Order: sequence, then C-alpha cells, then structure tokens
Amino acid sequence: MVNYPYELMTIGSNSKTKKNVEEAEPATEQEQPMQTLPQTESAQYSHEDYAKRVEAQEKEAQEEKDKRTRAVLDYVHRTMSRFLYEEDLYKVIEAVKEWSNDTNYTPIAINRFKETVENIPLRHFVWNIAERLGKRDYTMAMRIAFVKALFPKPFEGLDYSTLKNLKAPCSNDVIPIDEPDNGGYKFHDISEETSE
Repeated sequence: MVNYPYELMTIGSNSKTKKNVEEAEPATEQEQPMQTLPQTESAQYSHEDYAKRVEAQEKEAQEEKDKRTRAVLDYVHRTMSRFLYEEDLYKVIEAVKEWSNDTNYTPIAINRFKETVENIPLRHFVWNIAERLGKRDYTMAMRIAFVKALFPKPFEGLDYSTLKNLKAPCSNDVIPIDEPDNGGYKFHDISEETSE
C-alpha cells in the first residue's frame, strides 16, 4: 500500500469517517489562532523631511538647467563667432542667457555681420537653442519673435506664416538643424579634438 496514491487509499472509506471529517472542520477553523501579519510602522515624515526633499529636487533641476544653459552658450559662441564681430557675439550670448531665464525676453538687435548669413540658418540656430532650453516652454511664436528681434535685417518683410517652419531646408546649410538626443542638451556639431 505504500506505493498507491492517496486517492486510491481513500476510495474504500466509509461514510462515518467522512461525516466526522466534515463535522470537525468548522471546529478546527475556530480553534486556530488568527494569523497576524507583521506590523510595519507607518513612515512618519516631518515638514523638515518634506522641505529637504523639495530643496534637493530644486537643486537638481537648477543643476540640469545650468548644464543646458552652458551647452547652449558654448554652442552660440562656436556657431556665431563665424558670422559676428566679437562685440556683437557677446551681445548675442547675453541675449540667449537672458532668454534662458525669461521666455518672453526681447533682445537688443544685431544688425551687422562680418559674414553674410541668410534667415534660414538663423532660424535653425534659434531652433537648436530652444530645443535644448525646453521645447515645451519655447513655443514657435516665442522662437520667431526672439530671432526676428535679435537679427531684424535678415527677417525684414517676413511674417509668421513664412517663418513658422524654423526647420526649413536650406541649400547652403551653414547652421544645420541639430536634433537633441532624447531630451538631451548636447550638440552634435562639436568636433572631436585629439590631444597628442
């Protein structure tokens, strides 16, 4: 009988045994002590804990914004030094810095270029910047207003409907569109410098 399954061994059970088992079950349930789950203390957070967490999040956000702004300002310096005189380049850098703090900032106009640049590359320039500063915060209208105020001569006579495609293709793409990677802020135009 050792080798027979349990079901085969219980086939021959009489009804008296089954009745005893059925009657015994409710009593067994009542007699068993209730199982208690281990008690975990609920976490207690103070105002100080909250304030520390908020401060840490704000510091992290500010550090991220500072990194984005530094990358953008470096891009402005590298890209526009080709087209602008030094004095005007620093005005553009300051204008972009102000724009990074205030999306409605109106820059001082730059009207002279040491090398001619058309409006489409300048549109690309502003698009590349705004994508890094926060594409949700910098609407198309804000971007257009900024670039038109910053460089009014190349945009004379052009209205919003003409300018709304900041990513318009250009035959002489001296400032190409630079799509950021997954919400990142690094630019792809940085040439790899090798130190020997």
